[in-house]
Amino acid sequence: MTNIKDVYIYSLIDPRNEDIRYIGKTIDIKARYLDHKELNTVKRTRNIHKYNWLKLLLSLNLIPIFKIIEICNSDNWEEK
Repeated sequence: MTNIKDVYIYSLIDPRNEDIRYIGKTIDIKARYLDHKELNTVKRTRNIHKYNWLKLLLSLNLIPIFKIIEICNSDNWEEK
């Protein structure tokens, strides 16, 4: 039996101009939101542009707009 989990596809939006700056996926939407909001540095080397953008927002006392685009499952998220 396959262990199918919900997968959330989400965007990070710049609050200054509402441009979508990043599309991501996660199975733990609350933890992922906090990672971005609190600028979790563990994953910063994977996407230095996203990290620098988040760091800039933080320096301006802003946080990205976090929007769930779609909820799918672990079997079909790639096609979404």
